[in-house]
Amino acid sequence: MARPSTDPVARDASSPELRAFVRARRRGDEALMRSTWRDLLASEWSRIRAFAAARRSPALPNGHLTPEEVDELAQAVVVRLIDKLHFEGESIGELRAFLLQATKYAFLDHLRAHIDEDRRRAGSFDDRGDDETPGVGGRLDAEASALVVDTLDRVVDRAVLDEAFAAMDEDKREVFLAMAGGEPAAEIAQRLGISVANVYQRNRRGLVQLQGLLEDQLR
Repeated sequence: MARPSTDPVARDASSPELRAFVRARRRGDEALMRSTWRDLLASEWSRIRAFAAARRSPALPNGHLTPEEVDELAQAVVVRLIDKLHFEGESIGELRAFLLQATKYAFLDHLRAHIDEDRRRAGSFDDRGDDETPGVGGRLDAEASALVVDTLDRVVDRAVLDEAFAAMDEDKREVFLAMAGGEPAAEIAQRLGISVANVYQRNRRGLVQLQGLLEDQLR
């Protein structure tokens, strides 16, 4: 009597495209990986679109994307990933977590691309904000910081990440890590004796500095 398979991919009958991609990856067949990866993304189109439709932000006129913008965002996610063979998981849950993370990044870029237009149209989306109400740009930077740290913790060697944090300017690092950890900007401002606007400014500069340091170390 045949023994049941212990291969998690073989047991996952819900995604033949995922099984095909994982098997190509295990064989090290890059050409087959590319073709099966594209098939896999195509099979997950409705899921990617659902992830895009679920995104919310005060930077948007109605707080959410229009149907046309949902399609644009989902297409942007696929375009970003189509030639990237970085997915290392083997289950449908891991795949969808990967796609959700990619959608979050694409959504932040979508918002940044529209901030200038929104500011001109509504006159209220000031990147700097004030001590009481931070601007949309600052809030997006705070969300980006948390997302970046969460992602880097999983994809970058911890020693490399710690070295980059240590090389950051102290004032930028303190604010960046506090915001990435979820501490409200108003509390950070009070603790450091600076304005909320200055907190967002340091966080943005810290994000840029960290990205530059990691690029230097990972070359």
